[in-house]
Amino acid sequence: MILRQLLHHDPIAASYVFGRGGKGLAAVSDPIDEPELYLRTAEEFGMKIRYVVDTHVHADHISGGRRLAEMTGAR
Repeated sequence: MILRQLLHHDPIAASYVFGRGGKGLAAVSDPIDEPELYLRTAEEFGMKIRYVVDTHVHADHISGGRRLAEMTGAR
């Protein structure tokens, strides 16, 4: 199991990429609207993003979940 926490400063937020490395599938939790960051992180561990989850509404920033899901074909 691979878990990478990504801490963001502008906006202040935390998101996660987790899954099984080496040609495994990955999930992204609470992405900000910078999809390249998550694509790079998943690729670094040999994973493809298949799931994107927003755990709550973000009052201080726009979620990147929908855009990331569209780019990767994730659910």
